[in-house]
Amino acid sequence: MFLACFGASIVCKAFLVAALFSRANIAAAAGGILFFTCYLPYPFVKLWKDHLSIHHKSAVSLVPNVAFGLGCSYFAHFEEEGVGVHWHNLLKGGLPPDTFSIGHIMGLLLLDAVLYFVLAWYIEAVFPGQYGVPKPWYFFVTKSYWCGAPQPDSPRKSAWESCNGTASLNGKAEDMEEEPRNLPLGLRILKLTKVYAGADRAAVNELSLNFYEGQITSFLGHNGAGKTTTISILTGLYPPTQGTAEIYGRDIRTEMDIIRESLGTCPQYNVLFDNLTVAEHLWFYARLKGLGRDVVGTEVESFVRDLAFVHKKDEYSCNLSGGMQRKLSVAIAFVGGSRTVILDEPTAGVDPYARRAIWDLMLKYKQGRTVIMTTHHMDEADLLGDRIAVINEGRLRCCGSSLFLKTRFGSGYYLTLVRPAHRSKSLKNRPSPTASACRDVARRPTDGAKNVSSTNTDSPSLVTGGCGDEATEALDKLIRRHIPKAELATDMGADLSYRLPASPETYPCFVSLCKDLDDNLAELGITSYGISDTTLEEVFLRVTQGRNNARNQANGEGDLYGLSTESVDGPPKTRLQKTLDALRIWCLSLRTSAKTVRPDPEEAAARQHLAADMSRGGNGDSDLPAPPAVKKVAVGPLLHRRQLAAMYRRRFMRNTRNYKGLFCEIILPALFVLLALLFTLLIPPMSEEPPLELTPWVYGPPNYIFYGSEDTSSSLAQKYTDNLLSRTGLGARCVKGEPLSGLQCE
Repeated sequence: MFLACFGASIVCKAFLVAALFSRANIAAAAGGILFFTCYLPYPFVKLWKDHLSIHHKSAVSLVPNVAFGLGCSYFAHFEEEGVGVHWHNLLKGGLPPDTFSIGHIMGLLLLDAVLYFVLAWYIEAVFPGQYGVPKPWYFFVTKSYWCGAPQPDSPRKSAWESCNGTASLNGKAEDMEEEPRNLPLGLRILKLTKVYAGADRAAVNELSLNFYEGQITSFLGHNGAGKTTTISILTGLYPPTQGTAEIYGRDIRTEMDIIRESLGTCPQYNVLFDNLTVAEHLWFYARLKGLGRDVVGTEVESFVRDLAFVHKKDEYSCNLSGGMQRKLSVAIAFVGGSRTVILDEPTAGVDPYARRAIWDLMLKYKQGRTVIMTTHHMDEADLLGDRIAVINEGRLRCCGSSLFLKTRFGSGYYLTLVRPAHRSKSLKNRPSPTASACRDVARRPTDGAKNVSSTNTDSPSLVTGGCGDEATEALDKLIRRHIPKAELATDMGADLSYRLPASPETYPCFVSLCKDLDDNLAELGITSYGISDTTLEEVFLRVTQGRNNARNQANGEGDLYGLSTESVDGPPKTRLQKTLDALRIWCLSLRTSAKTVRPDPEEAAARQHLAADMSRGGNGDSDLPAPPAVKKVAVGPLLHRRQLAAMYRRRFMRNTRNYKGLFCEIILPALFVLLALLFTLLIPPMSEEPPLELTPWVYGPPNYIFYGSEDTSSSLAQKYTDNLLSRTGLGARCVKGEPLSGLQCE
């Protein structure tokens, strides 16, 4: 019983230590050190045991290690007496006048357990550390904590209507598609803001967004845009600085414990138990979310079949491949009837087969759930996302269906035509017209639609590559006859690409254009053609790069990452496109005789620009410093000495910069030695024990004393006998100067 009380107090103390640290390894090390440190007061208490009152002993027994030491000393005392500790003497003290007992120690150990458990519970709730949403300091007196909050009605009000003025903060109102009104609102983000300590800007800046039940919402953004921070806030890992989010009407700031009962998440990295099988993982998380024992088996079997894990059902997770582990992590997010499922890059690093299996799983189980998915695969977001939200710099830039975003930000359709291979070779060998004409065409991909429509279609500069080829000119005239605003996108090798505007008035023209192309393939000098839509990747780049460029222009920083600072309404021009334009001009000019064509200043500048770019990749750039000469590597004893010196230097630099290591290796041992020396100074003063009173009267009556005298005739012996038997002799307990403590004179 005594050991059980001590074990309970130690376990609760471990809970308290765990609540004070965020990392398990540091908590384990600190817990071990703290356990042995708490035993250090016991030797001091043992020395002063006879001088301490019961109140002092009770106070020091609030430390379980000291209480355990005192209890062991009392056990030893009773064993030395040959009595032992039993229930009848559990409250009996040691030597008189000590009244402190084993029963007191066991009660104090149980009190320690209660105190440590309450402290751990309170600290974990109010100060959760790096991960978790803190509760108010008075949370334990609120009714909602003990009785739970009532289930609210799911709000259907749009976030744009509920947050006045957020359109100017999150993005333009025209960049947001009208939200569905026939679906229940699952998750609602309201002006969510997160600023990390020491950061100069917000990771999430007044983000407002709605997620609906029965839909998969693709949550897109480049690295550092705020996706992971938003997900961490929604799952309760980080508290928001401002704003909030409601998951099925419950606030993440105050009702996160209730939200987690129906929340499933798949983090960016797999979080699995190595020694649990696939079925055990699904069973564990299903039971953790409150699924009944009678239906959990059916749930597990269903997911095992959907994941094609029938042959891997009893396999440990550590033996699964990376793709299988990822599929298991996604299944864990859906198992147990999770109403809100958050998937952070669920298909990262998996093979195409596993990726398709994850897609099928998401599409099958999205009904009745609010699914949020982040990904860097634009095709995946386009295929799975019922709605797509793009954030940049912590703000919502656009939101809507894939068709809406492509219509709003896309460049239209692309018509790609393929010419015969021998024709593209002959075009390379033909002399081209003036460099100025080709240069006009080289600049055409970056011109707006107004410039293209106003250009004379009879000019040979409408075509690049051939720059004068009759079949290509005829092809260009045919395309522009059907769609006047068509733009030449690229003309490289055998491929010729046109950008066709996407508008309701141009859609009927596509049919007639395709019919004319089919009827005149041979006359136009093409072998095949195809029409493709604007990809979601182009939309994503246009939205994010346009915002970055606008911010850089406002800050006076100019171009960023080599991107042009054009509006989002025009096509972005990268450094690679600039270099290709210069390369096209240079190659065309090389075909023209230097005697007939005078070098143009712009052409010369383009040559110099391309030559500079090419020289930076080679060895002929005079601006770059020459590489240092490679010296011969030392061998033998010299090499060993250098290696030893380098190792000692590295160790010295590491130790001098590791302040925690210096504290634990140098300062902490010195503190323990100092503490031990202080204990030696607190030893109670040493003194001789007082003399013991040894008289017959200590034993109490009756006292029988035997005496005798060999010489009965001696007067001295007779006087001694009379004095011994007189009133002042035997039986006289009160003698002047020698009082007997605790005995009365008569």
